[in-house]
Parts: sequence; C-alpha cells; structure tokens
Amino acid sequence: MQKVKIFVNEIEVNIRRDATKSVLDEDGKRKTIFTAGKSIKARFVVERLVDEDNNIVAQWMLLSNVPKEVTATTIGTWYYHRWKIESYFKLLKSSGFNLESWQQRNSNGSV
Repeated sequence: MQKVKIFVNEIEVNIRRDATKSVLDEDGKRKTIFTAGKSIKARFVVERLVDEDNNIVAQWMLLSNVPKEVTATTIGTWYYHRWKIESYFKLLKSSGFNLESWQQRNSNGSV
C-alpha cells in the first residue's frame, strides 16, 4: 500500500439555481419566465492525496450538506470508499459479467 499525505480544505458556499419556464405569450411567441431559486448552504471540500515524491495521487472536489460535526477528512474518506464501490459495479456491468442484463424474476433467485 502506498503511503500518502492527505491535504484537506473546505469553505462554506451558498448555492442558488434559478428556475426557467418557457411559455407562449399572447402573440404566440415563446417567452422565458425566470423564478429566483432558494439559496442553500453547502460545504465545498477539496481533498488531495500526495505521495512521498510530491506527486498528486488523487484529488476530490465535493459539495456536501453534511453538518459541521463531520470533519472534511471524514467526508473525503467516505467519498474514497464510495468511489471504490462505484468502480467495482462498473467492472461488474462492463467487463463480461453482464450484470446489467441479469434480472431476477422471483425470490428464489432463478431468472
């Protein structure tokens, strides 16, 4: 296993996304209506893993609404484990296992 240093930083951000809706006006022309979105608070977390030769091994930039009681390092660790799981499922679905096409039709596992 490769030894790495973990560098983590975070900042609180406000995210707002406006909604748009296309409607036809009285003349039959398309008109866009904008509605201001509600602002939400989130944490922008940046985590970088650096090896002994100062090479960047991995880097994550995450948005999270997890409370401040959970450290940014913990959030990065969760993401690391989640990415491992996602990579494993990608392997199962795309490397000859055909997991995506297998569908269970009853409770005893037969297809």
